Amino acid sequence: AISDLLIGPISGLIFVPIDIMSNVMEITGDIFTPWRNACITVHVLTATGGMSEITNFFIIACERFLYINYPLRYSQIVTQKRALLMVICVWIYCIGVSIPAATLNVRLKPGDQCFWLLVVDPFNYYYIMIPVSIICTGIMVAMYGKIGYTVLKSIKQVTDQSLDASQPTKLSRKEIKLVKMLSLIFGLYFISYIPVMVLIGIVTDSNPSYHLVIIFYLSNWLWKISSWSNAFVYGYMNKQFR
Repeated sequence: AISDLLIGPISGLIFVPIDIMSNVMEITGDIFTPWRNACITVHVLTATGGMSEITNFFIIACERFLYINYPLRYSQIVTQKRALLMVICVWIYCIGVSIPAATLNVRLKPGDQCFWLLVVDPFNYYYIMIPVSIICTGIMVAMYGKIGYTVLKSIKQVTDQSLDASQPTKLSRKEIKLVKMLSLIFGLYFISYIPVMVLIGIVTDSNPSYHLVIIFYLSNWLWKISSWSNAFVYGYMNKQFR
């Protein structure tokens, strides 16, 4: 929820006037410093929210994977203290990656636009953020594939009413619905997040065509809108989240 808030309503709404200003006028003089600070703030929030989103999805996928595939050992492996420690580590990592890179390696000059790689260190982007995103996403795809297989088998068991007591993988309807909700959230994230991460580097490091820039902006807003939509998906698919 915090990640979605950082990416969608906060950074998205701040980015709109910054982006409009840099496209209709040359940012110089007295307005450059506040514009520069606002641009840095947007990208720090977006980077922190984006990295925390993928890493939080990753630990949620790990938790669901253990719960569904190792139910007898789940309570021993996943404890409240370990869960809290994982969440704290995720946010320390995300803040540690985002804030120093944005505040120590800013390359914005008067007349520039508020591009990602002019704010965040390219080394940090290409050799830390991108590899971590790819590795976490790949592992999540594999785990959700296994979870999906287990869920489909449990749905068949519930439908056929032929339950085998020796099968510890049987899930209740409530658990199946929760897995479906998390899978939908992850699917929306995967569709919206990966394109914009790839296009950021292409658009910033080259002389992109007009059509490529349009695709980049659409992908960027698709990512931000998907963060807005998560709250509605949570509320629609699970009454406890309302």
